[in-house]
Amino acid sequence: WRIVRVESDEAREAALRNFEENNAEALRGYNDNDEENDRGRKYARLKLSGMKEAPVQLAIFCDEATAKGAGLGAQTMPEMRRYSVVSAITSFWLTARSVG
Repeated sequence: WRIVRVESDEAREAALRNFEENNAEALRGYNDNDEENDRGRKYARLKLSGMKEAPVQLAIFCDEATAKGAGLGAQTMPEMRRYSVVSAITSFWLTARSVG
């Protein structure tokens, strides 16, 4: 993993723009039929970002080519590195939520 603290206003704004563009694209993925449209409305109401309010922002990357670590799982399933990063982010988020 690579963890970068996003500190400059320019970098924070770029990260927010990236999120907003991708979130809008995801919302466009819902069709206009009734069932999908209802799901789209529900998706649009979700709070998926607290980037504007967050005092600290971190960018977390998966280094697919790292030689660090024991390679546990990555030898036979290279995607395990990505799963490891997702698991770490989830654990980090849950810990942050539990302490407020």
